Amino acid sequence: MSKIQPTAHEAVQARLCRFALCVAPSDRSFVDLIERVMGNCFVEHDGLAREAYRHVLQALGRSQGDFGVRHRCAPLSVVARFSILPYHQRVAFALVVIEEFSLADTADIMELDVHNVRALLSATRDGLFAAQVMAVNDA
Repeated sequence: MSKIQPTAHEAVQARLCRFALCVAPSDRSFVDLIERVMGNCFVEHDGLAREAYRHVLQALGRSQGDFGVRHRCAPLSVVARFSILPYHQRVAFALVVIEEFSLADTADIMELDVHNVRALLSATRDGLFAAQVMAVNDA
């Protein structure tokens, strides 16, 4: 039985949905956003579609800002810790680690310089593996 290969358009749409699931809060409906972006056909010849990611990121950022939640005690699992990281840290991590963009491509998508992306990734590492996450009032 042969496997049906997705088209480039479908593959990018699936990647954008995975990315949005990683960085958007769980109650955020982003399906319409992905469909609007995909309707603009930002698919590049290499399938990475940086422009599509940039548009999704800009739309998510406009409505959400930094919605990281601080807790006095860090959750036990790394996955749960990821969900409480600040928005921009989750975005940088998702683009580099999950979506496998280079630091330069991630900086381009996020409209930052590479140094700032590295700083976000370093802070993400610290947040994921810190013994405790401070409450906002303790900072």
